[in-house]
Amino acid sequence: MYACKLMFLSLLLSILVLDRVAAAPPPPCKRLECPTYTIIDSGPDDSYEIRNYTDIVLVTTSPNQNLDFVKATKTLFRQLLAYILGKNDKGERIAMAAPVVTQVSPSGSAQSYAVSFYIPKKNQAEPPAADGLTIQRIPSTYAAVKQFPGFVSDDNVVEATNDLIKSLTGTKYMDAINKAHGGDPAHSYFVGQYNSPFELIGRTNEIWLTFQM
Repeated sequence: MYACKLMFLSLLLSILVLDRVAAAPPPPCKRLECPTYTIIDSGPDDSYEIRNYTDIVLVTTSPNQNLDFVKATKTLFRQLLAYILGKNDKGERIAMAAPVVTQVSPSGSAQSYAVSFYIPKKNQAEPPAADGLTIQRIPSTYAAVKQFPGFVSDDNVVEATNDLIKSLTGTKYMDAINKAHGGDPAHSYFVGQYNSPFELIGRTNEIWLTFQM
């Protein structure tokens, strides 16, 4: 009887671990194409995920240093929206994908913001070009990720980033993250937004700290 109980507990633990590693992607990815990834690890109480992304292709704006996070994202989003609606050198329409990614980088005593759209796989081989936009091909990379709900603001982005860094402190990933972000991940990170501005509830946002292992 003891052996049967032990076997059952072992099987249950295996199922729970498998479910943790194969966690579902953000809900909007059920209807929008999103980058694929594998979950490598996760923190206590889902305080973070360590993901491995493979071969991401983005179309990215030039950095903006004159606006705050929210205003820069909204302004640069319009440039990318025009791109996928056909304002590109091929006149090609591209399906909306997720997430919309804002890259936050230090710029002197302030910060700069560049916004990217993920390019769907069917368009990745030869994505159209456009003035003021750059195609970025990102090889396999790791990301420490924290999700947070609601509409993004300058305050909750900073709070979520600091919470992510705090939860990673002392882990085997922190040295690699510091190396990738010049020792200052609090001012160098990505923010992913998965929902349309018209979706008022059930919103999913993420902070990414990318690194190599």
